[in-house]
Amino acid sequence: MKPRCLCLSIVCSFCFANLLLGAETVHLFLTGANQGPILGDSTQTSLGREGSIEAIAYTHMLIGEPDPDSGITGTVRDHFPVTILKRLDRSTVRLFKAWRDHERLEAVFKFFRPNPSGDGTTEHFYTVILHRAYISGIRQEVLNCIDPTTVNHPPIERISFTYSGIEEIWESDGFTCGDDWHTNTAKVPLSDVNFDGIVNMNDFVILADEWLTQY
Repeated sequence: MKPRCLCLSIVCSFCFANLLLGAETVHLFLTGANQGPILGDSTQTSLGREGSIEAIAYTHMLIGEPDPDSGITGTVRDHFPVTILKRLDRSTVRLFKAWRDHERLEAVFKFFRPNPSGDGTTEHFYTVILHRAYISGIRQEVLNCIDPTTVNHPPIERISFTYSGIEEIWESDGFTCGDDWHTNTAKVPLSDVNFDGIVNMNDFVILADEWLTQY
């Protein structure tokens, strides 16, 4: 395929940090085909969040490939891995085991926010469900411990998930939309980091994000 620019159709990128007033963490409820529930150490316990894997950042991107003739976004849909940033916790070694064993996972990401009514409560407003998911990457970091700006940061890890099916749910009215992501991973080259069966600019976008983006 000729070189082409990426045409971005949908970008879902939620980055949660203490600098964002009223920001809420994303909570992952993960179940392995072999290990069963993989529990985390969530600092939030209300609204059923106890025991969840608490993500302090969440990133997901979907793109529509441009038609080679018109340049307009076509019907080919590309999915990128869902990536979360989390503290090292009791789920860390189990996540490593799931990666090592290529364990099939079901992942439910629940998003929370301050209630728009302004009543001071928190609401669960959005859900992303990954079906037949697998851990495609783990990157652990201890930030510079002599830099005053990072000295108090805990050890963190970035976990990436590929999947065969995805659902998104808007909780207030239950509106749901899903899609499938099919690829023959047995024939995927090592440099095909998003597992779509080819090596192209999509893979360089992921690599650039992995190495250059800091939360």
